[in-house]
Amino acid sequence: MSWRTSARVILLDEAGAVLLFCGSDPALADAPRWWFTVGGAVEAGEELAAAAAREVGEETGLRVAAADLVGPLWRRQAVFEFDGSVIRSQELFFVYRTTRFEPTMGGHTALERRTIHGYRWCDGTVIHEPVARGETVYPLQLGELLDRAAVLADGPTRPAGPTVQIR
Repeated sequence: MSWRTSARVILLDEAGAVLLFCGSDPALADAPRWWFTVGGAVEAGEELAAAAAREVGEETGLRVAAADLVGPLWRRQAVFEFDGSVIRSQELFFVYRTTRFEPTMGGHTALERRTIHGYRWCDGTVIHEPVARGETVYPLQLGELLDRAAVLADGPTRPAGPTVQIR
């Protein structure tokens, strides 16, 4: 089992929709699809917010400053199988507000190119459509978190205190 810490970003557009990627496990021929936020593993010696900003740039082409990210606000722990390995992950979530844009996939790794099938901006109502098709959206509470994420992204002050555990 491998362990990793991941920096994830709830990337919101001006209307409050979140950017989600659609993916599947490249090691499984008929793998179910799931939807997930921007983000990935923190590299050795890397600051958490710097990792989040780097992942936004690599996965979408949008350049953001680590200091402009709000968070980490939430944390999620998960154990899952992916690409033939079992991974135990602690995911820490930031929020960032931007103008809606078309992500570029040029910074994706070879594994991401095999894993990610597309993207979609989803608001609180649309986010339930993949679930109705039998696809999972991670984090599981994302639909419930969007309004709070928007408030925090637009707030005049940065929230302080411990991160909140989510599913």
